[in-house]
Parts: sequence; structure tokens; C-alpha cells
Amino acid sequence: MLGTGTTVAGDAVAGHTVAVVAVALSYLLVSAFFTAGYLRSLLGRLHWGPRDGRQFARLLALLVLIAAISWGLAALQGLADSNTTLALLVVVAQMIVNVPLLYAEYAVVVSNVGPGLAIWRSLQAFAANPLVSLLVLYCLLLVSFLLWQLLPGDKGAALSLAPTMLIHVLVWGCISFLADVVLLSVYIDTIERGTLPAN
Repeated sequence: MLGTGTTVAGDAVAGHTVAVVAVALSYLLVSAFFTAGYLRSLLGRLHWGPRDGRQFARLLALLVLIAAISWGLAALQGLADSNTTLALLVVVAQMIVNVPLLYAEYAVVVSNVGPGLAIWRSLQAFAANPLVSLLVLYCLLLVSFLLWQLLPGDKGAALSLAPTMLIHVLVWGCISFLADVVLLSVYIDTIERGTLPAN
């Protein structure tokens, strides 16, 4: 089943296990390091990485969980290409999964808690701010869907695909940055209002 999709799990099942796992692990390690630095920088001074090894390990564990869920849903999406009902169910599943993870990375960095407690704090933050949370989530899903519609497919030379891919990177980067600024501000405001504990 996993081998049918163009996902990391699909490539691993198709026989490229060592290379794919090495690339995926490197990606997750680098992502955890720079995500921590990026979120800490949004809070004040410039930081390149996490506060300490413990915060790095916690964020890495959370990112591994998010990646596993994402790759699983991507594999389902590959199977759903010819099945409208299944495709709709996958989109709904993505929304349901994204809600408890919306503030989880912020909880790890701001509150310095583990992945399990971070997901619980994320749900608490979402419950305390449902309107802005749903609005940001809706915007992210909408932009993701629009960018997916613009995908050129796998035909054509790499040079001809470059403009579309550049648009994808720039648009998604800008939208992700705005979403992070808004949601991180909401998370901190929720702590300051006393709805969430600081750590």
C-alpha cells in the first residue's frame, strides 16, 4: 500500500530504504534545530538553535510524530486520487490531525515541555482561541489546496518547472511565517491571560 504513493514511506517500501531514511533523518534533525532557533527568535533576540539538548530532543520527537502522520496521510492521498470520497476523508483527517498539533511546537519551545504535554497544551490553546485558530488553519489549508492545484506535475524539464516551484516556496514561506507569528502571539497571550501555565 505505502509503495503506491510518492511519499518517503512509499520510496522506502519501493526499495530505497537506506538513502530515504538517511535523508529523512537528516531533514528532521536539521528541521528540529532550526525550528527551535526560528521560534525562539520570534520571541526576541536572534537564536540559531534550541535552548539546550533537552529542548532539541523534545522538538525532534514532536517533528518525527508530525512527519509520520503527514507521510501516512500522503500515502492515503496517493491511493485516493481516483476515489473522491476517500480524498475528501483524507482532507477531513488532515484537518482533525492538524488541530491538536497547531500550537504544539510553540509549547515545546515557549513552555519547554515534552511532546505529550505539548499536544495537550495545544488543545487547550485551541479551545481558548477557537476563532483565530480555525481561521489560520482554514487559510493554511486553502493556500495548500491552491498551491496543489498549480502543481505542474512530473512532466517537463526541470528548468521549465523552476518558476512554479519558486512561486510555491515563496508563497508557502510567507504564509507559514505569518501563521507562525499570529499563532505564537496567540499562544503567548493565552499564557499571559492565565489560561495556560507558563511551563
